[in-house]
Amino acid sequence: MQILLVDDSQFMREMIKKTLRSLRPNWTFFDANNGKEALTLIAEMSPQFIISDNNMPTMNGLTLLETLRSQGNQIPFGFLTAQANLSFITQANQQGASFVWAKPFHPKRVVDAIEMAVL
Repeated sequence: MQILLVDDSQFMREMIKKTLRSLRPNWTFFDANNGKEALTLIAEMSPQFIISDNNMPTMNGLTLLETLRSQGNQIPFGFLTAQANLSFITQANQQGASFVWAKPFHPKRVVDAIEMAVL
């Protein structure tokens, strides 16, 4: 499975990759620093799932999700973010997010949610 990680923290992207690879070593990851970079990579790579932070410069995660949905792109999309307040969770769910979880996250729950979303 190809997964796009979108987070402005390289440390966080590497930590997520390492953690999820420990459970699914065959998964492939590529990453973007923000939503704008992610849009370019999505067009080039066609990932099967997107994991995104929300609070990023240039384009945040919610705007990325809204942009994809407005283009008719229904790629499964989940949030791992430090700022998961009720308003944000509601907006993300309305746009079809598979999950919205606060960091730190439970790796097995993330893997299970991704696998359910792509079936």
